Amino acid sequence: MRRYGAPVGERALPRAIDERDPAQLDAAQLGAARLDTAQLDADQLNTARFDATQLDTALSGAFRAASLAAFGAARVGARKMANPNALSAPHIGARDAANAR
Repeated sequence: MRRYGAPVGERALPRAIDERDPAQLDAAQLGAARLDTAQLDADQLNTARFDATQLDTALSGAFRAASLAAFGAARVGARKMANPNALSAPHIGARDAANAR
C-alpha cells in the first residue's frame, strides 16, 4: 500500500511538491520537522507513562507496608487493651496479680 508515493511507515513528500519551489520545499521541511516533533512528543509520553507506572508501583508498595504496619500496631494495641501488663512487663503483671489476692 502506498501513501503519498512512499510505502507506509516511511517519510515521503507529497507528489505535488516541486523541489525547485522554495515555498513548497519549506512547507515540506516544516511538515517533516512537525513529524519529528510529534515522534519526540510520543517518546516523551511513553517515558512519562513508564515513570507513572513506576510511581504507582512504589506507592502501592509503600501503602501496603504502611497498611501492614498499622495492622500490626492495631493487633498489639488490642492485645495490650485485653491485658495491659502482658506485653510490656510480664513480671509486673504477675506481681500485681499476686498483690491483688
